[in-house]
Amino acid sequence: MQIASASILAAALASTALADVTLPAAFTDHMVLQRGVRARIFGSAQVNEQVDVTLLDAKGTVLRSAKTSAGQGGRWSVELEPLSASADPMTLRVNARRMTGQQWLQQLQTMALQEVSEEQSCKIYREIWESLPTLTDAADAGTARLAGSLSADQVDHLRNKLERHHRDWRRDWVEPGADDVLKKRVQRARERAEDFYGKLTPPQQRLLRQQAERSPYDVALSEAMRLRRQEDIVSTLRSLQQQRPTPDEWRREVRSLLQRSVTSPVSAHQAYVDRVNDFNCRAMAQMHNSTSAEQRQSALKRLQKYERDARALMAR
Repeated sequence: MQIASASILAAALASTALADVTLPAAFTDHMVLQRGVRARIFGSAQVNEQVDVTLLDAKGTVLRSAKTSAGQGGRWSVELEPLSASADPMTLRVNARRMTGQQWLQQLQTMALQEVSEEQSCKIYREIWESLPTLTDAADAGTARLAGSLSADQVDHLRNKLERHHRDWRRDWVEPGADDVLKKRVQRARERAEDFYGKLTPPQQRLLRQQAERSPYDVALSEAMRLRRQEDIVSTLRSLQQQRPTPDEWRREVRSLLQRSVTSPVSAHQAYVDRVNDFNCRAMAQMHNSTSAEQRQSALKRLQKYERDARALMAR
């Protein structure tokens, strides 16, 4: 089969919203694309980053384009429509961008008035959850500066405060009997749902209780995860104070700490989080699909308010 002389002068990697994207070494200057067949372009980026791939001619005219998002492990792949034979140089441009909080809210708004499948709900739930570690990139600089300014006494004070919070949590969620804890979980779920949809009907309230009864929630695992995070915070801060690291080292260690708070290094804990998330996203779809048109309008207005609040916060 003939080869089109489609020299790729550059793989121009552009990024927005702190995105990062890479292509394999095979994508280099002066590579060729086969004519008459679809061209597969692939690489890696942060999980759930949106990736735009564009092929341009020497004048900057778009010849082919495709969009996708980075999946599990950050891998992404697109196929460009076949090209005819040409000796003219071309440029491959790959842009990656992260979904912002406002974009997530806008996407949820498009779903608020319609039925949502469990698969749709879990897809966006998983995308948002998996994006949380990347959101720490924007927070770690300020957090590192604050952490680096803490004295040993202040770290001790933080440890004591975390311990008090944990005792309060145990009093509310561990020490009462199982029936009382279930009632509190149902009540909390109802308050959250009604803040979003408005007053729930009796059948919807029964659905919430049934979901709470079937939930994989495990109080022992939840407590173990809380204690691990608390110990991680205190031990990391104390270790850094003893080492007297540079500002960049502080930033790296704090970034790792924030990421561990989202993705647990303990496999049993992370497996539990995955089970709970999978159950919750399906439960959310079930509840949403039980709502009336009026309740969905209420949900849409709440999401719109969240977006306005986010814009106001960013404008400060």
